[in-house]
Amino acid sequence: VDEIQGSGFKSVEWNSTNNFEKTVASGVSARGEYASGVYFYRLEAKSVTDPSKSFVQVKKMLLLRWCHLSPPVGMKIVAK
Repeated sequence: VDEIQGSGFKSVEWNSTNNFEKTVASGVSARGEYASGVYFYRLEAKSVTDPSKSFVQVKKMLLLRWCHLSPPVGMKIVAK
């Protein structure tokens, strides 16, 4: 997101591409599943009224690929 925004909670969905629209997640399968791994992202904010005030932070996220496997015939999965 590269635009002026008001204060408050924000949420962004990452499509695993960089600024050049190239996929950065390695191991993409034919079904479009991305590789599990640790990815780093950078948060940067500047004050609109005083550009000398800024905030920069690098954080990491853990992407876990979830694989849904059907249980064998005659078995059922029960979650408690």
